[in-house]
Amino acid sequence: MTEKGLHGQGKSKYDPIVLATDGSASALAATIRAINHAKREGKMVHVITVSGPSPLVGVEKLAEDYAVGRTCKVDGVWFAENYADEQDVQITVIRRDGPIAGVIVGYASEVGADLIAMGSSNLHGVAGFMLGDVSEAVLRLSGCTVWAVKPTREEMERVVQKVKKYVKPIKTEKSVDLIPDKKLWNIGMIMFTLYVVAYAVFTVVGTFMRDILSMRVFGLNLAILSGMGIIIAAIVIALAYNWYAGTRAVLV
Repeated sequence: MTEKGLHGQGKSKYDPIVLATDGSASALAATIRAINHAKREGKMVHVITVSGPSPLVGVEKLAEDYAVGRTCKVDGVWFAENYADEQDVQITVIRRDGPIAGVIVGYASEVGADLIAMGSSNLHGVAGFMLGDVSEAVLRLSGCTVWAVKPTREEMERVVQKVKKYVKPIKTEKSVDLIPDKKLWNIGMIMFTLYVVAYAVFTVVGTFMRDILSMRVFGLNLAILSGMGIIIAAIVIALAYNWYAGTRAVLV
């Protein structure tokens, strides 16, 4: 952990701790350290997350997430809220936009913080040089103590354990109801049943009572009239069902 000494006098337990988090592995380790320190000192923690022009932060998260075996991004504020609740430490959350290092240092000065805690990349080479800019800038610009945390293996294991602990089991979603509108379904079944019954009667009469269907009504064969009636009934049932389904859709 890189630390810059305190500048300024008159700091007390009422001065808050500013925790800067972006959800990276090192930031989660810094969260644990900061909240544990706040608990010992009886201080409040201000959790700040900054959205700003820092495209390399995503690369840092990806590399460190891979190193600790995580397959998804962790919300740093969510983690801080859960850990603070577990340790019975009061926190407040601040979300701001702008140049990350400047916003963090400016906010710490604004609230009179006596400590800034944040993660620091463990990457090496060119990537580590570039990704270290934010924490190094805060160390350089801040007028108070800064903890730029490079987590140990033990701290990383603890972070992973905490993340697993705080993640609630995913509830099994209720299966999609095959009959979303049961009233509409019932109406449709009643109409269909009436049609089936009418067609069944026509079939039975035509099979066993041909004499009846051979009768003439208004000069037309009763069988032809009955057939036309069933066809018309089917069309009316279909139109009525579509109309009713439309009214149901509007109501829903």
